[in-house]
Formats: sequence, C-alpha cells, structure tokens
Amino acid sequence: MAMPVALTLEGRLEKVVELYMKEGYATSKAEVVRMGLMKLEEELHARETDERKGWLMLSQESMKRMWDNPKEEETWSKYY
Repeated sequence: MAMPVALTLEGRLEKVVELYMKEGYATSKAEVVRMGLMKLEEELHARETDERKGWLMLSQESMKRMWDNPKEEETWSKYY
C-alpha cells in the first residue's frame, strides 16, 4: 500500500535534493527522499547491531569474571 506524502523542502534540504538530481543520482525529488530514508534505516540498523555486539561482549566478560574458574577456560573460549 502506497503512502502519499506531501512535504516542502527549503534552504539546505532543497539544495541537497537539487544537487542529487543535477548529479544524476536521482531522477525525481521523491527518489532523493526515498534514498535518504533508506540510508537512515541502514545507519540505524548498523547502530543497533553495534550496540548489541557491545552489550553481548560486556555480558560475556561479566559472566566470565563471575564464574572465573581455570577449568572452565576451555568452555568459555568456545563462546567467544
């Protein structure tokens, strides 16, 4: 289902749209806006993924310190 949207761009945003069209990256204003939204989605997804990796690493280190046992070192090494 399409979502019709009407918006007005002025100033810097207007110039960005005009530049992308002039340079041939897009053939319409709507296409430029779509490209921007896709880029935003990619960046947000990448940020979430990086944050999850960070939390996972902290969690693993925390658990390892809590259960610090030389006999279990081989087991821990399987998980990271």
